[in-house]
Amino acid sequence: MGTGDGLVKMTLQSFVSMGTGDCSVKMALQSFVTMGTGDGAVKMTLQSFVTMGTGDGAVKMTLQSFVTMGTGDGAVKMALQSFVSMGTGDSAVKMTLKSFVSMGTGKGVVKMTLQSLCYHGHW
Repeated sequence: MGTGDGLVKMTLQSFVSMGTGDCSVKMALQSFVTMGTGDGAVKMTLQSFVTMGTGDGAVKMTLQSFVTMGTGDGAVKMALQSFVSMGTGDSAVKMTLKSFVSMGTGKGVVKMTLQSLCYHGHW
């Protein structure tokens, strides 16, 4: 995500509506795995983020606030309040992304391992 001063532009139209079927939420995030260069580069390894969701209901995320992120030299500010509680059906997908809300300032690279984000549900 982001080049130059830290402007982050993401086309997440395919990321807005995700997942159908009994338990499957499949996201093609290959383009989302390695993102960003420049002073405020944000590189996220989201391989564990590819398969999410359980239960009969689909996981639908409105990530309109997630489309444009970051200002300044590399600051990434995300309003993920709508991203905190997700999921319907038998097993709701609940993610506490408090540490994911404000990420990275200055010229340093922000690297996030979202291993805890790999599998949610049965809560």
